Amino acid sequence: MGTSAGAAGALAGPGPALRLPEPTGPYPVGGASLWLTDTSRRDPWAADVAVRELMVSLWYPAATRDWKLRKGAVATWERDWELLAGWKQWLVVVGAVHASFTDLALLADGLGIGIGAGLSGARSLDITRAYVRAFFDQHLRGRPQALLDRPSPRYPEVVFCSP
Repeated sequence: MGTSAGAAGALAGPGPALRLPEPTGPYPVGGASLWLTDTSRRDPWAADVAVRELMVSLWYPAATRDWKLRKGAVATWERDWELLAGWKQWLVVVGAVHASFTDLALLADGLGIGIGAGLSGARSLDITRAYVRAFFDQHLRGRPQALLDRPSPRYPEVVFCSP
């Protein structure tokens, strides 16, 4: 099924390193299911259950960044960028990987599982929240956002690119 661990202890700090299984199938992606048990809290949805349990599914890249470059991801993006119409901004977050923009980064940090990112899950979350909020404020509320126009000293990891 997965790994059972005290969720409270796992999220409070580093615990034993979890080993992820080798990936199977034709794609360079691995996955793992974790069954976390927190004996210090009752289940909030089931009154008759004395412990809090959480099932977490993780998917992680099983290839290096070099694999992506060999497959032409950057070349394809540069080609397709010119075809995009309307407002656009190309931002790169240094130290981030694809999973950095999901809850996985934060969960993996709490469990001591590396996802290959140079940024912590908390920092990735801060950056994602700030830029998504700025995007919605600008495009849905009509409030211009300087954060989308130029680099910010508050987020030095975010690099503005042009093809």
